[in-house]
Order: sequence, then structure tokens, then C-alpha cells
Amino acid sequence: MTWSAVVLAGGAGARFGGADKLAVIVAGRALLDWTLTGVVRAGCTRIVCVGPRRPTEAEVTWCREDPPGGGPLAGLAAGVSALAPGPDDLILVTAGDQPLIGGAVPTLVAALPRRPGDPPPDDLWRNGTERRVLSLHGTAGEGVRGGTGGEGGGGGTGGEGGGEVAVLVDVERRRHVLAAVWRGGAVVDRLHRLGPAHGLAVRAIYDGASIVEVADSGGWAADVDTPGDLDALARRLG
Repeated sequence: MTWSAVVLAGGAGARFGGADKLAVIVAGRALLDWTLTGVVRAGCTRIVCVGPRRPTEAEVTWCREDPPGGGPLAGLAAGVSALAPGPDDLILVTAGDQPLIGGAVPTLVAALPRRPGDPPPDDLWRNGTERRVLSLHGTAGEGVRGGTGGEGGGGGTGGEGGGEVAVLVDVERRRHVLAAVWRGGAVVDRLHRLGPAHGLAVRAIYDGASIVEVADSGGWAADVDTPGDLDALARRLG
């Protein structure tokens, strides 16, 4: 199985005094490099980073939204355009300040309903990661069931159909919309339907989508919004 990633690496770092938080050194490595190397180790074959170009340990393709500063959905649209995925390609969508996200990929990929050409589920579990999949109205471990983009709506069942995106959710069922694996055809189609993405929130792409929610049992979606978050992350990475 091969998959790619779009990593959003822009933002102003307002809570860090305007400093580039992705360049902050954490446990001996830049925060962005922690994210990128984790994604590579999880098996990613191509990474597109959206934001101002920076030196990185991993090989990446850089691009920018046009005009710059259009927000995360505009960045996602630019990254997907640069990636040019096929309909059944798998794309991790994440942010540069989520250094643990690579550990979630096997769980997210396996949560998507299988299609012809997908690997057997056992091939995805070489690292022994526990699989915990949620439905909108179910409980952890209940099986794979999909929902639609609205927070209150239920959806159909998983299995051999549906499932455009698998997204991590926290214990209160809040979706980490930048911690997800999309089918290539689905993300391209939804971006096309939305039209100009400048200024739109990322959650807009989930409206009406066939969604599989996956419990973030490993804390993989942990990100860095404040210096306190950075200190907590340093303890985990160190």
C-alpha cells in the first residue's frame, strides 16, 4: 500500500510572539521535522508541504496557496492540487505541528471500507496498533460505521462501500479535522464543489461527506498551540 500526505505548514504563530513555531527545537529536532519524519516512518511515499519553504530532514514538495494567507482550507486545496491524486489514492491531511500523527495512519487507513486493490487488513497492523473505531451514535470497538458531515446525523454502515474519509475524534467526539485520511477522489470532488476556498474553515469540506470516526486512543492528534503544549510534547518526545 502507498499513500501520500498534505502537511499544512503555514500560520503566523501568534501565540509564540510571531515566531515560527514549526522551527522551534523540541528534543533536539525542529517541530516540523518531528511531524515529517514520523509520517515517512509510517510509510508515506510523497509529502506536499503548504507554506513558506523551510529546510527539512525529509524530502518534500513545497507549494503555497494563492494568495498566501488564505487559511487552512485554501492551503489544503493547494496541497491537493500539487499532489494530483488518483481517485482511490489515500491522502493523510495533517498540520505541521502534529508530530505524533504518523502513529495514527494504520488505524485511519484500516478504518476506511475496503475497495478492490486495497491490502488485506492484517497488512496494516505490523506495529500492533489497537484499532478503535466509533460511529456517531455507537461506542468504541463497535465496528466500522459511517456518518455524514453534520455533527448530529447518523450515516450508513461501513464495509465494502462508502467511507470517503477517516478522521480522529477525541473522547467528546470532537473531530480533529486536520488528522484524517481521505480518498483522493473524494477530497478532490469536495474541494471542487466548495469552489474558492480562501477564508473557509477546514470543517466545510466535511459537510455531507461519508465519514468514519476513529478514536484517538494514542493521542496522535496532539498539536502545539501554546508554549505549554510545547513543553508537554517535549516530555513525550524526549
